[in-house]
Amino acid sequence: MTKSEERQVISNFRNWYNQTHSDSHILKSAISGYLTLREKPVFQDDEETEAGKVSDGYHTFDELYEHRNTLFIALCKAKKETNIIWKTMPDNGWFIMGINIAAGKQITYHLPQTKWDETNFCQVLPPYNEYKFDGHSSNDVLDRLKGI
Repeated sequence: MTKSEERQVISNFRNWYNQTHSDSHILKSAISGYLTLREKPVFQDDEETEAGKVSDGYHTFDELYEHRNTLFIALCKAKKETNIIWKTMPDNGWFIMGINIAAGKQITYHLPQTKWDETNFCQVLPPYNEYKFDGHSSNDVLDRLKGI
C-alpha cells in the first residue's frame, strides 16, 4: 500500500469514526499520532546498515544502549553507599556490572569494556565469586528497577 493509499484509508476511517463516535478523543489522538509517526521513517534498515545504526526515526540502537549504560552506571553510583556494587573482569570486550538490592536479588547488565573506567567505584570480583547469578530474567530486572 502506498502512503497515499494508506492516508486515504486512515482518512476514511477517521471520517467514519468522527461521525459515529464523536465523544472519543483517544482514538482520534491515536490516529493523529500514527499519521505523524508515519511522516518519519519508522524503521531504517537495509542489508548494509549495521545493527547499531538501525533507527526508529528518533534514536538508533547505539544511542539507546548508550543511554541504558549511562543510566545504570548512575543508578549504581547513587546506591553505592547502601548496596553492594560489583563487576566482573572483561571478557571479549564486555563485563557484567551488578547491584545486589536485597539478599539473593540482583540487577545486572553487560556493559562494553569502554565503560570500565567509568565504573571504578565498583569492587572487581574474581571468577566464581560469592555473588552467584540469581537466575533473574529481563522481567525480574524491570520489576526490581521499579521497586528501587
